[in-house]
Amino acid sequence: MPKKSKKTKENELEGPQKPWKTGSAIELTKPTKKGLYQVYSLLDKQTCQKVGLMMEIPVFIKDPLVALENPQLGVQEIWLRLENGMGDGPTSSRVAVVDFNADTQTLNEPVMWDEDEFWFISPEKKEWLQKPPSKRIKRLEVYRDFIEKAIRDPHFHQVNVWAVVQRVLEFYEAPQALGRPVPWGFDGNRLIIVPHAGYGENAFYDHDSKSLQFYYCGDLEKPVYTCLSHDVIAHETGHAILDGIRPMYNRLSSVQTAAFHEFIGDLTAILLALHNRDIREAVNKSTQGILSESNLFAELARQFGKEVEGREYLRTALNDYTMQSVQNSLSPHLVSQVLTGAMFDILIRIAARHLEKNAAEPPDSEEA
Repeated sequence: MPKKSKKTKENELEGPQKPWKTGSAIELTKPTKKGLYQVYSLLDKQTCQKVGLMMEIPVFIKDPLVALENPQLGVQEIWLRLENGMGDGPTSSRVAVVDFNADTQTLNEPVMWDEDEFWFISPEKKEWLQKPPSKRIKRLEVYRDFIEKAIRDPHFHQVNVWAVVQRVLEFYEAPQALGRPVPWGFDGNRLIIVPHAGYGENAFYDHDSKSLQFYYCGDLEKPVYTCLSHDVIAHETGHAILDGIRPMYNRLSSVQTAAFHEFIGDLTAILLALHNRDIREAVNKSTQGILSESNLFAELARQFGKEVEGREYLRTALNDYTMQSVQNSLSPHLVSQVLTGAMFDILIRIAARHLEKNAAEPPDSEEA
């Protein structure tokens, strides 16, 4: 029988106190919880949260540039499945972080996982990974201070990139999407994530090494880390998802085939942004729901785009590209924007119809 949660002992580690909520609404015995893992997909989100089968992980919901300009669109918490058998790295059943830098030939220490407390610890300082400040705090400097620390913390990078990849995988496997487990397109059960692969203006999915490789670029004193860009991470994970659903499709037979892969990557980034409440609220507040004026949804990888392209985005779904206008292009990234733009146009029209419908409906009359 489940028992009521009790207060856990005080933090014995040096440094900040434990930042997470100790315990769930209902604390289960280990055998009971292990049994529930087997039927996780049959439980709704609220039930999983109540019995402690999910955890909130802090991530950049866009990227550090957006975060510093608007800290309330900076680091926020996302709900993820709390798996039985989590490990250092982080490592879960489907995803493992291996922080190897090919340029320096160094293997960075992984963030540690405390299986008793169900949280992450930095290996050097033995401090708990911190969560973002409460939204009730109105002083922006508190948010900015947290964001600056997160940018400098390689172990936060490891958790951030793992959590976003895990979130994309859970998004596609959820009932509102595919509703089934998504296999990887390679032998083995774990996708390897390399958050600091080396210096370069790049990030990519590599089928042969079974990995996502994230690089850093720009000023080495203040690098731009692709492993902190939610859009870049979601995009590359989209490649891995498609490779699992449609094996061999990444063996490029034409520009259009490669462009479809890039489209799925960009669409994944847009869908994950749409799924985030903080981003939706910010867009609604700034555009009143008119998505044709929404840069947060349409413009991808702002920080990375500013660094490598010198503009406010890497690519944008608000475009007028047609197959005729790109017919001579050999760039899959350019050709992909035709389909991305078309899909975003559909989304704009769906949102507009909802706005029209809501405007036409009379307000609820108050009872006398």
